[in-house]
Amino acid sequence: MRSRTYLFFCLFALFLAGFSSRSMAPNQLHLDENEDPTYIVQPGDTLATIAAEFGVPLADLISVNDIQNPNLIPIGTELILPGMQGISGVLTTINLPIGATLHNLSIEYQVAPDVLAKVNKIASPSQMYQSARFIVPLQEDRQMYEIFTDTSSALTLLEQSALHNTNVWQIAKDNRQNNTWSFLPNRPLFRRTTAEAQSPLLSDIVRSLNITPDALRQGNIMTIEVVTTQEADLQGFFQGRELHFYESGANTYTAHQGLNAIHPVGLNEFILQITPSDGKMFAIEQYLPSYATAFGVLNLTVDNATLDIPAMRSEDESIGNIISQITEEKYWSLPFLCPLEAPICVRDWYGTNRNYNNGTFFNFHTGVDYGVCANLNIHAPADGVVVIAQEFTVRGLATYIDHGYGVYSAFYHQAQSYVKVGDFVKAGDLIGEIGSTGRSTGPHLHYELIVNGVQVNPYNWLSSDCQ
Repeated sequence: MRSRTYLFFCLFALFLAGFSSRSMAPNQLHLDENEDPTYIVQPGDTLATIAAEFGVPLADLISVNDIQNPNLIPIGTELILPGMQGISGVLTTINLPIGATLHNLSIEYQVAPDVLAKVNKIASPSQMYQSARFIVPLQEDRQMYEIFTDTSSALTLLEQSALHNTNVWQIAKDNRQNNTWSFLPNRPLFRRTTAEAQSPLLSDIVRSLNITPDALRQGNIMTIEVVTTQEADLQGFFQGRELHFYESGANTYTAHQGLNAIHPVGLNEFILQITPSDGKMFAIEQYLPSYATAFGVLNLTVDNATLDIPAMRSEDESIGNIISQITEEKYWSLPFLCPLEAPICVRDWYGTNRNYNNGTFFNFHTGVDYGVCANLNIHAPADGVVVIAQEFTVRGLATYIDHGYGVYSAFYHQAQSYVKVGDFVKAGDLIGEIGSTGRSTGPHLHYELIVNGVQVNPYNWLSSDCQ
């Protein structure tokens, strides 16, 4: 009874404090048609890049700032940005992090969402993709925010303010609300924090979400790492292909996805759903940009029998049925060892655009070709289970090793194979001998790395001494 009475008085005191603190409720920023924003010139800037970055005509930028010599703009110069009415103060640009929304950014930078949308010309959520350039106000003494709960809680806002020892109107102010009763359901609640490292403004379920590399390119391996505040089930998709997460640490989940050498350049749909043990779900749907990689060209003359389209399709299908299977056990660790002994002789790199027999067949090179330098020995680059060891028309005598969670290695054109299906091999084990079987112009090893069904550049994961 005493504890209930104490809670009542706490809530009543906070409610009264709210009336005395109404001046703390934020005023929504209005579109200012009278004052132009400014930008401070940074190292490497030119008037042309500044004009392009902020979407203002170059001639207007020069004119309104009365610039006499457009080729000489001192670092630190504060430039007026004409035609950008709608936000005042000094502007800068950032690269959008994964999961960024207008709502979360409005909290982080204390700017109304409609103002951010207008200044950045946001007409569709698809424009807010990872690493996209985004205009925000420059804040020298930037206040940090963190998510501490959300509006799906059974507690009222007043009860949450008492539970977290904060003022109910401060919660409203931090979350850019003019009152304490108009919060939308299932929205995160933010509060100020003094933490040196700001928590990502995603969800109270998600401690961090990282996707590497920052710029996805053809031939890359994309790695998604999610750290949650509690145990959770994760489901994700990249361009419709299901991602396979494994637990890589305490409440830490990792998945990998390959992009091949002809992966389309542009925006890729990324979907992630996280369901923790308490049943509360967090979901994100955003686009990730991918970029081109420059690859060479190689003309080859081979036996026409190895260019038979039906035979190639049959071979691809039978192998695809096996390597599409996901073993929910991780055998491998990074880096992968070199499949040959030093010295290493690379004959052709991953991604080369290949023209066979004067245009009879075109394809990109799906792996790396190694010539004979030290000896003929082929070694397993990482632990795994042999799932294929047989002769093919194109691949010749080939071996495939399942390293777990959708990661496979492949070895083509062997003269001999020393393993059989079902064998468990360790990194460094001798598994075969270099040959010239299948579609080959001479003795060499074709080595492939396959990540979630996609052939990638093996040098994403191979040790640095393997070249």
